[in-house]
Amino acid sequence: MPGDTLGTRLPSDLDALEMLADGTSYGDAVHRLLDVVRTQLGMQVAWVSEFVGSDQVLRFVDAAEGVDAPAEGSRLPLGGSLCARVLDGRFPALIPDARAVPEVALLEVTAELHIGAYVGVPVLGPHGVAVGMLCAIDDGACPALSERDLAALRLLVQLLHDLQSRALSAAEAARERERMQGALTAVVAGEGRHPVLQPVVDLVTGRAVLAEGLTRFTAASPAAIEGQASRSPAQWFDDAGRLGLRAELELSTAAAVLDLLDDVPDHVSLSVNLAPHTLLGDGLGRLLHGRPLERVVVEMTEHAPVDDYDLLAATLQPFRDGGLRVAVDDAGAGYASLRHVLTVRPDLIKIDMALIRGCGEDLARRTLLNALADFADATGCRLVAEGVETDAELRAVAACGVHLAQGHLLARPSRLPQWTGFAVP
Repeated sequence: MPGDTLGTRLPSDLDALEMLADGTSYGDAVHRLLDVVRTQLGMQVAWVSEFVGSDQVLRFVDAAEGVDAPAEGSRLPLGGSLCARVLDGRFPALIPDARAVPEVALLEVTAELHIGAYVGVPVLGPHGVAVGMLCAIDDGACPALSERDLAALRLLVQLLHDLQSRALSAAEAARERERMQGALTAVVAGEGRHPVLQPVVDLVTGRAVLAEGLTRFTAASPAAIEGQASRSPAQWFDDAGRLGLRAELELSTAAAVLDLLDDVPDHVSLSVNLAPHTLLGDGLGRLLHGRPLERVVVEMTEHAPVDDYDLLAATLQPFRDGGLRVAVDDAGAGYASLRHVLTVRPDLIKIDMALIRGCGEDLARRTLLNALADFADATGCRLVAEGVETDAELRAVAACGVHLAQGHLLARPSRLPQWTGFAVP
């Protein structure tokens, strides 16, 4: 990293206020700060973005001379971005070498933006809700990036927030938060949503043995901005998380799924998705009270961080003793990698679709699937291939010893799916 460390070169809060006092606009002040950040990090591009609907809009961009950078005003999908994965804990905020982290290297946005190194921290609004990101990228690895740089960026984000609070109206942000809070409170209460089920098929018998419960939202989005009329389920849950309502929404939607147990055949279990922090809360007992636990599977999202595995195991054990099964969802997709699998000792491992996609033609993917099948046989758990979309993928996962599969090729999520008669290899 050229020159001094980033922390020694950042303007002080007083310097930033003087920028505005001497007639410098908010935009010019941000550009000056971004130039300092990018130059001292030794990276090619830096930006400040704003979350708008399902996108992040690049409001301010600074780039090294001759670098092909995204233009100010560009919209990047938030759902597939590194920024979204940093916000929800799947990826670290500091990635000195993107190619050394397979989960990062495989993302489409990594190739599209030529990301070799990345650092990003959230920009917080007046009420502590993430409203954007401060990011820097380079097309090569930046091994000199350090936690000190990350700490300095977090201080800079606070400085940006202070500047913005003086240049923009905090009242409108508060009103928007209030509107979102009201809409999400209604959704948590059950308005504007309904459960759907996607079968998990036994590739030996051709019948469903499990169905994953998902949620479809029909309410107007509280974040409907600039013509964005609706949001994906993941974005609804992300909004709830930013407002401190994610656990309530997860438990409410899970209850709606488990209420369908009486409507599905006795040989079919239902699974619900719950983050580790939701499992550790006091709502899990209320959710499972009176349910036939032998027909319930809790899918723990693999990308979510776990601070205390011993506490998680102790919390789940009484329910597991009663028949509850635990699955690790999206295995292989998140920053936590296989630690959940090794520590939680799940009954099922759901292999992320990124590892299934194209496995019929990809020897490396099939080799990994064979290894996972050996692991499952040795530890007594079962594998589920997620996101199966082609006949070649279905044949490949079966040949590799993965005997349960889920995906649009077999059945799309619906209120009344079929349970038997699936065409299997």
